[in-house]
Amino acid sequence: MKRRLVVLGVFISVIALVAYILEKPSVARLSQKEKEAALTKLLGRKVNLNEKNVPKGNVEFRGKYISFWYPKKAIKYEKTDPSFASSSALLDFLSFDIKEPRTIFNMVVVKNDANIQTIDDDPGVMLRRNSTSYKESKIIAGGLEWKVYEKKESQQSEKTAFLLHKNRLYSIAILCNDIEELQVLFGDILRSVKIF
Repeated sequence: MKRRLVVLGVFISVIALVAYILEKPSVARLSQKEKEAALTKLLGRKVNLNEKNVPKGNVEFRGKYISFWYPKKAIKYEKTDPSFASSSALLDFLSFDIKEPRTIFNMVVVKNDANIQTIDDDPGVMLRRNSTSYKESKIIAGGLEWKVYEKKESQQSEKTAFLLHKNRLYSIAILCNDIEELQVLFGDILRSVKIF
C-alpha cells in the first residue's frame, strides 16, 4: 500500500512538472529594430543604441534668428511642451542631449513681450544672479556681449548665456556631468554663434 502511494505521488509530481514546463510563457528576445521602435515610441524621440555608430563632427543649426554648430552625435528633441511650442513668443528653439558624457542642451529665442529694458531684468538672469551658487561673467559671441552664468557641481554643472538683442531674448543653456566637456562644448557653440 505504501509503495503504491509513493509511486502515485511520484507520478503526480512528474505530471505537474511537465504541465508547468508546457504552460510556462516563452521569453522572446527583441531585435535591435524592435528595441529602437519601442524606445522611440516610449521616449517620443529617436534613440541611438549603437555606440559605435555615433557620428563624428558637427552639424549647423540654422534658425531664423540664430545659427551655430553643435555635435552630430547629439540626439535632438523634436517634441516640446505643447503650450510652449504653440506660444507666439517662441521664435527659435533647439534642444538635444548627448549620452556620454551626459549633456543636456537648450537654446531658445523668444520675443521680448514683457518689454524688458536690459538683460538684467530677465527672470532667468535674476534667478541666477540672486543665487550664490552661480558665477557671473560676460563673453563676446556673434559680435555681441552675452551675460554668462556658471554653476559647478560634482554631479552636474551648468553654464547659461543670455542676450537681449533687437527686442528678442536669447538663451543658451548646457548642463553636463563633466565640467571640462561643458567648457569645451559651451566655447565651441558660442564661438560659432551668428545672430540675424
